Amino acid sequence: LSSLFIFSPPLYIFNIIFSTWGTSEQAKEFEKYLLDGGSFDTDPFRLVKVSDFLPLQNVKTKIMYAVNRKKKKSKFEARGPFQIVETIQEGAVFEGMINIQKPPASDCIKKPIKAEELLQSVNAFYVSLVNEENKVTYEIGAGSVVVKRIKEGFKLNHSSVLIRLGRHSGAEAVTIEGNRHIKIMQGKGQSPRFLPQATTLWLASEKSKPTAGSSLVPFGWAVLEVLPA
Repeated sequence: LSSLFIFSPPLYIFNIIFSTWGTSEQAKEFEKYLLDGGSFDTDPFRLVKVSDFLPLQNVKTKIMYAVNRKKKKSKFEARGPFQIVETIQEGAVFEGMINIQKPPASDCIKKPIKAEELLQSVNAFYVSLVNEENKVTYEIGAGSVVVKRIKEGFKLNHSSVLIRLGRHSGAEAVTIEGNRHIKIMQGKGQSPRFLPQATTLWLASEKSKPTAGSSLVPFGWAVLEVLPA
């Protein structure tokens, strides 16, 4: 659900996925540029080890509807039919370990991952994203629930970072700004378009056909908290 989860790892996390812009070959070249060569040997993220995250208590779940809404007001509704999903409720706490290893002296990784820089980058990416989404949900009448919860419950900094997880997080959450090539399906028999942003978003609802936009909440927002060693 779009509720906030508190992840409490003793180390660190990352969530970076590369977009596909134009062709697969261009994407590979972009990945090489970002990962200092792009091969397994030179990829600094091969030294980032993420464990499973396990609940610290009984996790409350709820069956909800995922409803599709256009990001801009329109007399035509979004075409995506509602989906029935099992969601984790707000306040669930999970714990796991994320280990950022140091490369050995003989290793060919030239730019190893630094935890503080990584966490700062994650926050910068997702804070910008949640603010942009907040503008959209406000304009379509879905409210500002997620941003309100974050401001009330968390102080985002180098040890408390915003992340987004799971299904219906949106294409923007797993692609890089300036290199997005998002497939937008058209009507029957028409070729899809490719745009730098999605035109719709999925929101959690207690009803399959909600009449009030204020009851709709975005999916997947969570806060990752780093515990002291």
